[in-house]
Amino acid sequence: MPGREIKGVVLSTRGIAFVSLLTVLLLFRFRSYDDNRTASWSWVFASGDFSFVVILWLFALAMGYAFSQLRESRDRVLLTLALAAALPLMGMPEIMMDTSRYFTYAKYAEVYGLRYLWEEWGREIHPWTDLPLVPLIYGAMFSLLGESRTCVQLFNLLAFAGTVLLTSRLAELLFGRSAGFYAGLSLIAMPYLLIQVPQMLVDVATMFFLTLAIYTTLIALERGGTLRLGAAGISIALAFFSKYSTWMMLSVLLVAALLYARRSAGTTMRRCAAIGGIAGAAILLVMLQKLGVFLEQLELLRSFQAPGLRRWGESYLSTFFFQVHPFVTLSALAALCLAIRERRSAVIIAVFPFLLILLLEIKRIRYTLPIFPMLAVLAGYTLSRLPREPARLIAGYAAAFSFMLALFAYVPFIESLSVVNLREAGEFLNQLEAQEVEVLTWVPPGMSYNPNITIPMLDLFTQKRLVYVHVEVVPPPREQILRSPIRFTWEYRLPPFYLGNSSSGVVVVIQRQYTGMPEEVERRVENLSLIARFNTSTRLFHFRTLVDVYAP
Repeated sequence: MPGREIKGVVLSTRGIAFVSLLTVLLLFRFRSYDDNRTASWSWVFASGDFSFVVILWLFALAMGYAFSQLRESRDRVLLTLALAAALPLMGMPEIMMDTSRYFTYAKYAEVYGLRYLWEEWGREIHPWTDLPLVPLIYGAMFSLLGESRTCVQLFNLLAFAGTVLLTSRLAELLFGRSAGFYAGLSLIAMPYLLIQVPQMLVDVATMFFLTLAIYTTLIALERGGTLRLGAAGISIALAFFSKYSTWMMLSVLLVAALLYARRSAGTTMRRCAAIGGIAGAAILLVMLQKLGVFLEQLELLRSFQAPGLRRWGESYLSTFFFQVHPFVTLSALAALCLAIRERRSAVIIAVFPFLLILLLEIKRIRYTLPIFPMLAVLAGYTLSRLPREPARLIAGYAAAFSFMLALFAYVPFIESLSVVNLREAGEFLNQLEAQEVEVLTWVPPGMSYNPNITIPMLDLFTQKRLVYVHVEVVPPPREQILRSPIRFTWEYRLPPFYLGNSSSGVVVVIQRQYTGMPEEVERRVENLSLIARFNTSTRLFHFRTLVDVYAP
């Protein structure tokens, strides 16, 4: 059969349906190879029920087919789809211990003011390896709008939707209008990314600021203009202070500058100097105020985080075929061949960040997530070269399947984890009349994490004032703590707003297990009645949060 006929068969509706079903079958069959630390297919589909996956596939295929019959290809379509994909996930619990740090930063700003947060950053407030931009944004929201998870989620939702639009514009700039539309759809076709949107973390915001920096810089290099040059410089500074991993990713801008210099070296150099001057001035202004803090963090990254990444990584197979829809990854790989055939040197801009993570062997998906838009750009380039209807079916199906996978598989799995107890306990406390609640936390001696890290995670879900009651915790050996990926829990200091005395009769005990309760905890609750118990749990993770609520 000639190549053109084979291509016609594969790109027919039946051909795409068959290939998509085969892809799902292969992913399910080899799900044990997904070593993602949050939502591995081996955990999510531990029951081995393939019929459920087939149902997801059928509905996603139908949605993709319906989408392929539409004719509109505009930003409002992408914006609607981005919001529709993320909004239903907003009720899920916080799944990362890191949430405690970001909530604590924001609450410092709410209680003491935004200025206090900045002035005490690196002094009273220990920032671990976090850069200040996103914590300051969260702090500003808490200061102005009050302590609300909804506000944080709204910000992340807008950052995600904004990244979808920026990804579309970036692909359009590099490869044409239709490439932009398919790139935006491809970014939605990443189930791991979707479940990150509701979380009080920095990853989605970092992705937005990095994509903004790349897009505004390319526009400034191409068109010039004072406003464009200024926007590019400020955007680079924002990305710079989002997360340390963006520092190396911003080197893609040097690659872009070299490509533009081939057209007009003099003009490009002048524009680069203007952008670099603005970005450098903004970065230097901030760095000089907290230079000692940044240097300490960089040393911690060098001595602890960099070596640890080799131990805590996830495979590229997991990241790019299970946690990103395979159609997106395969389309991105095909873009390399297409660029060679069409002699599109612009593809280097989208490819360069992935060369970096391969060269540096970065295998942690949360460090890879900020460059997911570049993967979508490459996928959009390939899809734009296919006939309209099959391209829309492929992109629409991939986005629909990823959304349904996140909503009907990932979320139910996450709801089975013990972190859900903190959300449910917080909502239960909101129904009680007491305005203050005493909190005791404990784990068996030598556990890998400090249980005090759960207090801010509970606080995120309740309107009550939490007052911490000290319980002696025996940490693991110091050598073990220094190698632990959750070392920060032992270096986390409870802020003063959790300390003090309380006359409340309501007591919350957050524990890892019910056996071996310390005497001091038993004495505190011996004259109280257990009024609620939240004990959803699995044995997958050492981090376990069983919550009991006591009252007179």
